Amino acid sequence: MNAIKSTLILLALVGLSGCLSGAGPAGTTLQLKSWGYQLQNADPDTLAAAGFDLVVIDYSRDGSEAGRYTRAKIEEIANSGTIPIAYISIGEAEDYRFYWRAESRKRISVGRSPRNSLPRP
Repeated sequence: MNAIKSTLILLALVGLSGCLSGAGPAGTTLQLKSWGYQLQNADPDTLAAAGFDLVVIDYSRDGSEAGRYTRAKIEEIANSGTIPIAYISIGEAEDYRFYWRAESRKRISVGRSPRNSLPRP
């Protein structure tokens, strides 16, 4: 992982912790003591039993629409007392995601990151 991406993740987590430690609904304050972060193959049953106050997971086990977590599984995590947060990458479009279309290859910006880029046509 490059330094820029690491820095952005750190800034996002600091921002997230600031948001969650502030005033919550109806004047309550969220007091987080532990949290988890897993983007691949996160098991909702394991997360629900882990005792985290908050977890960040992808919307899907493997990035595909077929692998997406059901509403019931997300509610299972929430009902265990853990706040589930969905991760979303705002910096790149990944070709293994359900939204990727083959014709997208033609519209990729020239300024894209070489690390996660597709070959030029």
